[in-house]
Amino acid sequence: MPVEKIPCQECGKPVASSHMDHHLKSKHSPKGESTANVQTAPDSVMDILQGVAAELKNLGKRLQQLEDRKTSPEFDEAFAISKSQPPAPTLTIETNPADEPILHYTPVNIRKMVDEILGADFKVEVLASKDLPQFEFHVIVPERYGTSFVELSGPNGRVKQPVEDRRTRIISNAEGVNGVRDWCLKVKQNLLKTMGGKLN
Repeated sequence: MPVEKIPCQECGKPVASSHMDHHLKSKHSPKGESTANVQTAPDSVMDILQGVAAELKNLGKRLQQLEDRKTSPEFDEAFAISKSQPPAPTLTIETNPADEPILHYTPVNIRKMVDEILGADFKVEVLASKDLPQFEFHVIVPERYGTSFVELSGPNGRVKQPVEDRRTRIISNAEGVNGVRDWCLKVKQNLLKTMGGKLN
């Protein structure tokens, strides 16, 4: 079967149609075009690598200069000046190693509620939990109510010594002020029973 040949558009030479692309590239492209692309790719990669190597060398020199400065007498003098200055004051924060609750101020609305239900002479403490959505609520009963005593032996016999009467409840953050109100009312009811119905 004869191969169909067609004339080349550039030179007019008959070339097999299946080989025309190859003929045009090899015979009629500008000299070295096909090899130029092959040569520039490696050259550009080499240029990039040489640039990176030069930058790394420059960084190495700068690092060495810094190291040399650190060991120079001038550096020691400058460092000695900064060392002779008084140290900046430091802030120390005491942490609780037992992970106990942190003492917070008593919110105004809680203090007001305690004053209304129990009285202004009742002390309170609110301790927020570190990890849980709750707080400890302490009501400290005044000594004048005399509800908690410890008996001690003394030279004149047994003596009653007042002890801090602390009524504590853990209240969830969801209960909040309502939990505080409920606890204050329970403390009041209990004190009314022990005081014979009169709180003040």
